[in-house]
Amino acid sequence: MKKVLIALGICLVLTGCTANYNLEINRDLSFSENVTVLEDNRAIQNEYSNLETAIDARISDHYTDTSFKSYLKTNVIGTVTSGTKVTRNYKNFSTYSESYFLHYLFEKPTISETKGIITIKYKLLDDKGVFTDEPFDSEFYVSPIKINIKVPFKLLGGNFEEYDSALNTLSWVYNYDNIKDEIWFKFDKNIFVNGTIEEKMVQNNWYIYILFLIPVIIVGVSIYVYIK
Repeated sequence: MKKVLIALGICLVLTGCTANYNLEINRDLSFSENVTVLEDNRAIQNEYSNLETAIDARISDHYTDTSFKSYLKTNVIGTVTSGTKVTRNYKNFSTYSESYFLHYLFEKPTISETKGIITIKYKLLDDKGVFTDEPFDSEFYVSPIKINIKVPFKLLGGNFEEYDSALNTLSWVYNYDNIKDEIWFKFDKNIFVNGTIEEKMVQNNWYIYILFLIPVIIVGVSIYVYIK
């Protein structure tokens, strides 16, 4: 995953990293993205004895990139591994498709909709360069990177490798010997899912029907009293 590691500026020669790419699709079809890259503390402290200082030094130059400035950075300090977590929110799929990190992993993602059924696809870059570096075969590598996508809707299909039904989260694991040319999934945007409980969108708008019924009831009662 050397391009992503270069983008984060966080991994050293021959140390290896782990990375998680997390995406949450919200009920209003906005998107919340976060990326976490962790490395062995001993490797990080080869440059600076203080972990916070070392991580800040590695990431600082990348904030000169305008597309990276929109991310909120948080240092992750652990007893064994440490690193960086960056987060960003998007109003819709169009803005999400311009994600800084997606461009290091996939071609621009696509979305299609038919009668409320939404399909999202990610196609691997043609050169597959970010996933084909074997351990110790290049200056930077990561093993593995895990992609997690959480959806609040009824899932209808996909080529995911793992599925957490309690969180309705799909996962794919990429490393140099496990590469998918494409990942995809589809869901029904009209049916919300909360754990194992399904909720139709119309039920979420119950207050609209109550607001509509109140004047109808008032008029009906008025007419009844008038006639009586």
